[in-house]
Amino acid sequence: MSLNQIINVQIDRQTSLPSRAGFGVPLILGRSNKLTPKVQTFTDIESVAAVFAPADDEYIMAQKLLSQTFVPPVFKIGKWVVADAISVNLDDIRNIDDDWYCLLLDSETQAHIQDAAAYIEALKKIHLAMSTDDAIFSAASTTDVAYVLKAAGYDRTAVIAKKGPVTDFPHAAWAGMMLPRTPGEATWAYKSLSGVAVDVLTPGEKAVALRNAQGTGKNANIYTRVGGVSITQDGNMASGEYIDVMRGVDFISARIQERVYFQLVNLPKIPYTNAGVNIILNEIDAVMKTAINQGILRADPAPTVSAPDVQDIDPIDRGNRLLPDVKFQGQLAGAIHRTEIQGVVTL
Repeated sequence: MSLNQIINVQIDRQTSLPSRAGFGVPLILGRSNKLTPKVQTFTDIESVAAVFAPADDEYIMAQKLLSQTFVPPVFKIGKWVVADAISVNLDDIRNIDDDWYCLLLDSETQAHIQDAAAYIEALKKIHLAMSTDDAIFSAASTTDVAYVLKAAGYDRTAVIAKKGPVTDFPHAAWAGMMLPRTPGEATWAYKSLSGVAVDVLTPGEKAVALRNAQGTGKNANIYTRVGGVSITQDGNMASGEYIDVMRGVDFISARIQERVYFQLVNLPKIPYTNAGVNIILNEIDAVMKTAINQGILRADPAPTVSAPDVQDIDPIDRGNRLLPDVKFQGQLAGAIHRTEIQGVVTL
């Protein structure tokens, strides 16, 4: 008689892992036509130099990415076939490699920016664009790219406006500085970018270009010197929503999907009982705690997670094995960008 006949041990490995969405990988879409594949992953400037010449936009943008205080560990470069629409190029790239989060064009053409913005808006990704259209700084203009994107209410495209001509690709430098940071850790405002020249703007030009509480600005971003320090302002999307908020919300959404899916795949089943519902709620609650630790959500008031009692759920939904009305609520931690201070001094 063998030991297996006496004690039969079988171990089910519940270790299947869903792919995990990343929020620190930029994709440079370039037109030099030097790439052989449609998209390629790079880790350093040496690997870029093996494909692109120092004068190529893709090389210069990669150099800006890699010249900041924080550096993306990996980035992608995609081949932009100009004869095809941007949507076609990005569809082709995503069919091969969709593991990237931030789109960077090597173009400042308004039509290109608007096409990319329309495409990215439907995805859980973001698009950083640069523009040297001086009309952005004019209150009389209602056709420049910043005005048009704001009017469209785009939450996923941010425009950094520069006085032209520009060869330093400020949007690539900004992405290189911010994407390596954990979502929720930092605001995109007040950042100094290596290798990017500052603009000298009048107060009026700043007021027209930037987001303001009255909603009259064009919600563009700028790079200027304030108090002797070169800084980005104001770190927001074309809609006026802040870039760090969109990135934080995307993080929460992706992590909830991944954690719940992990349980669906690895457990024999999640029973349609209150105990089974609690398995899902516990996964969502764990993401809420992570979001608090990373600075996306506030700890006070604490986020709430809820689902209906199983007995109160429509029998049709139960029969279809659909759990409806799972809800969570949390308050954004946000960031302080301005302050008002009043003081009194006496003898």
